[in-house]
Amino acid sequence: MIYTIIYKDEVDMMGTLTFVSHRHDKNSAWVEFIEKYAKDGQSPVAIMPGNHLIYFAQDISFTQVA
Repeated sequence: MIYTIIYKDEVDMMGTLTFVSHRHDKNSAWVEFIEKYAKDGQSPVAIMPGNHLIYFAQDISFTQVA
């Protein structure tokens, strides 16, 4: 199962990581991120199944809206 995790680092910068979990279970994927993929200072904030795109306000350009 593919999961995308949103995490914060030690200076509160947010990031994402998409990975294939060994189990089809959100709880196992959360722990797998912490144990296998997280670098020092990174902690998970949210997890979602699949590979989704998320746009924040700063990603939107009103100059290109017709």
